Amino acid sequence: MSLARARASGPLGTLQKQADQLKSKIDEVTAITKKWSFKNAEEPQVITCHENCIQYKIEASTLLLQANNLQKHEEPEAVSNFEQKKMDEMRLDKIMETMEELENGDNLRNIMLNHCYRATREKEIKEIKKDEAQEDNGDDNEEEDLSEEEYEDEEDTETEDLYEVLCDFQGVQDDDLSIKVGDIVDILSKRDDGWWEAENEEGKVGMVPSTFLKKYEEEEEKEVEVSAPVSEVASPEGIIQDPNVLTSGKQLWKGIKDQVTEPQKMDVTDVLSAMGALPAGFRPSMMYNLLIKSEDYSLRKAMLPTLSESQLGFENLHWDPATDQLRKLVTHVLRSCRLWKCKMIPLPSAGVEVLSRHVRIALFDGTNILSNIRTVRAQADETKPKMWNFPTTKTGAILPSLLDGHSIVRSNNKHSNIGILFELGITYIRTQTGERGEMSCGWVHLKLFDEQGNAIPNKAYELNLNGGTPFEQGVEVDPSIKKRAPSSRLRLLLAANKQPKLMVQIGTPSNAKRKYMELLPSNIILPSTFCEIVSYFRRVLVDALVRNRISTTDADLVDSPVIATFIEAAGSSDIMDAIRNLWSEKAKEFTRADKRDKDSLKDVFKSTVMETAYPLLHSNQLTKPKWADYQVESQRWQYINQTTQATKAPNGALNFFLSTSDNVEPFDNISELTYDISDHAQINKNIQ
Repeated sequence: MSLARARASGPLGTLQKQADQLKSKIDEVTAITKKWSFKNAEEPQVITCHENCIQYKIEASTLLLQANNLQKHEEPEAVSNFEQKKMDEMRLDKIMETMEELENGDNLRNIMLNHCYRATREKEIKEIKKDEAQEDNGDDNEEEDLSEEEYEDEEDTETEDLYEVLCDFQGVQDDDLSIKVGDIVDILSKRDDGWWEAENEEGKVGMVPSTFLKKYEEEEEKEVEVSAPVSEVASPEGIIQDPNVLTSGKQLWKGIKDQVTEPQKMDVTDVLSAMGALPAGFRPSMMYNLLIKSEDYSLRKAMLPTLSESQLGFENLHWDPATDQLRKLVTHVLRSCRLWKCKMIPLPSAGVEVLSRHVRIALFDGTNILSNIRTVRAQADETKPKMWNFPTTKTGAILPSLLDGHSIVRSNNKHSNIGILFELGITYIRTQTGERGEMSCGWVHLKLFDEQGNAIPNKAYELNLNGGTPFEQGVEVDPSIKKRAPSSRLRLLLAANKQPKLMVQIGTPSNAKRKYMELLPSNIILPSTFCEIVSYFRRVLVDALVRNRISTTDADLVDSPVIATFIEAAGSSDIMDAIRNLWSEKAKEFTRADKRDKDSLKDVFKSTVMETAYPLLHSNQLTKPKWADYQVESQRWQYINQTTQATKAPNGALNFFLSTSDNVEPFDNISELTYDISDHAQINKNIQ
């Protein structure tokens, strides 16, 4: 046998022949599909081509594995340039990419979708006619429900292909589709000549001119003020009842009277609900009531360590003698959560002015709140008040924490049902009486683990909101939005767009951020931009309570103005923002040597807190905070910014306190300079 023949029959030569044969098969399939279109492709040919694509991908992956495992000593004769020739056979990677493009490409994929679409169109049209016949006979309630599988598949579909008709068009040819102004159509395919294949709400398919269409945008329902005729029942405060709702004035006021005569105090939200001024699924805010009744759900409490059962040590605050620093703590839950947007949130009736839209977040196991409660404010355009958005900034910019939708969720609780509870809420005022109140506009509990105990994947979630409270089941946010099993894809999309939804993104923090997050308390929800300063607070805390503590039985006051100041500042998000901003400015000047010196960084953190939070907390000029009052919030931020700029100068904080102006509260040595270790003795009992 000659040398050339031996090489050709060896493993490398055999692999080259197989790759060449596979390449020729793929070229044939590619040439065939390029000639296809929606009109001339036969369904059996399309199915056969798709099956061949799958088979060729399997063959290509098998050959690629063989190429990776080739060894030079397996060749019958020495092959010069073996490694180079082996690398040449890595062209199989390109072949697999070609198969991916061919299988998933627009041409073959659209043809297959078109065949599947046309195969089911006749069945859908029959179902539509059947539904219409049932409606004519008065059998509106006998409608088939979509299976869960179909509903989930359709729910993931975007509305990018929906268009609104601008002008009437009367079809001339058989394959034309007649449309009218205001109709919504689903575009199935687009042609370069300007004629698009569309489907209307009745399931009819045909060609329409693209110049008669515009992109469909979700429109907010407009509230029209109508003067009530004599025959209608007018409710108190000028609220007009729906004439289709058979509710008499006596029945309406009976509900209010029954609630007023109850022993407990009547809430303004209950009054508005009884009057019909709120959607039926709205309730008084559960999380707001928890925040005002107990400090156990505040950020201040969440930052403090929990005492052990013996009350002599700490469960989640430990000093590591090996590093001479705070010991890291790996928890069962460490996820990032970003609020994206809220869609189709119902509006209260006339006479109720919305002061703030917000989302409150907490860890929840279906029964108990397991962490602090964080509030994030949303924004809404006046033209689309039902769409709530959360601001984003350019790279490097820092949002106020109240507007920042990025949160870190951390917990060591191993409850199988643990997840994040989102409660959408509004702060409102009654224009006639001036009464303020808080109400929940819906809630959703996103579990962080599946039934097998695996963490849910990192992705964006579109969550349907529930009405009532988290302890009520089966309550809709707005029952007036009728849920009906649609008979076509377009009707399903339009119906889904009317349902109240919350969009969030769940992720995993990067390794660079984990070095701060693993120093945080074991049970906390925190703005992601606060992680660094809270981790340094914890380092200072472990020095004072563990490292430098004389005895575990020592319960004397801790001499640390930094700890006392930072804990008090945690109750004001704008003061915490000031600490974070100044720390960020100083961090830009750190060298590598500075970053390695942990004690030096703690000293910088201490000076940052004392230059910002300490003057602000003891100033007479800083307006007291008032929730949802934008004028007060603006005044506070302006004063905080001016004071921070002044105290950044050398001896700036000292000059602030020694100034002749009466802008500083009387000095209290005990509360300002010391921290009482017994303050957190009840955290373990109340929250965990």
